[in-house]
Amino acid sequence: MIYVNDFETGKKAIVDRYPELVNSQFKSDNSGWTNFAIKVDNKYLFRFPRNEEAFVAINKEYKILDVLNKKLPINIKVPKYIYSNLNDDYPFVGYEMIQGDFLTEDVFNSLDESKKDNILNNMAIFLNVLHSVDYKELGLEPVNSIEWYKDLFDRVQKICFKYFDHNLKEKTIQLFNMFFNDESMHNYEPTLVHGDLSEDHIIITSDGVGIIDFGDLMVFDPAYDLIWAYICDVDFYNKLFKKYTGHKDNYFEHRIRDFHIIRPPYDGIIYADEIHDNDMINEQIKKLTQNFDKRGE
Repeated sequence: MIYVNDFETGKKAIVDRYPELVNSQFKSDNSGWTNFAIKVDNKYLFRFPRNEEAFVAINKEYKILDVLNKKLPINIKVPKYIYSNLNDDYPFVGYEMIQGDFLTEDVFNSLDESKKDNILNNMAIFLNVLHSVDYKELGLEPVNSIEWYKDLFDRVQKICFKYFDHNLKEKTIQLFNMFFNDESMHNYEPTLVHGDLSEDHIIITSDGVGIIDFGDLMVFDPAYDLIWAYICDVDFYNKLFKKYTGHKDNYFEHRIRDFHIIRPPYDGIIYADEIHDNDMINEQIKKLTQNFDKRGE
């Protein structure tokens, strides 16, 4: 099995498998961290796992998206794979792109209240459906949060600390120590979670919303999937939380506010270090600093 990381190899793999696309327009899309992507005719997106871990994730995603497409209403869209080549030498999948605007901070702030309410209602439905999926029937097991974050903390110290000043190192150590020693951070009812809901994975469509990039799907803390809303707008989050019908324990919001909303930039710094992108490293450090400041408000 060969993992594709360049445009020409990916294009050839697509055309070899689907010769009817030979005269299409191909364009590289480098926005993904774990998958190399190619757009075809600006209508289809083909994703190539960059490594074994990404290959396993795409296979898991493939099964779960099939379940979600059957359970979600038509105006809440998730990728539906119509091209699949996971068993050949160059594994990939392809789906028709969901058209719309990403839910960036600027886009969100430009919306009137009725449109925000529409997004709110649709995202609540999406989360309620996703978190109610029986992960045991899919053969999945809950992630051990302590082990998962110990692994992350090891990588943060080895990689991120190269770029941190003393103050940011101390805040990071305190944050993870708090997490490891606070039992309420680990006492929750695990559910299937998207694992990477953010402004660049939520799309406002003409009649609802679209959610993409399910590569980080796992059985984990359901609060993890509401981080984006809290960061986006606390009032919006509060309304969403009321409509959320999943398991809400007494420490649900504590985990979001005091840990989950802070940690995403660590992943960004680790990835940026891997691809040697100093601008991205500085951008993620700025976000991390802002997240610590927001926590103190």
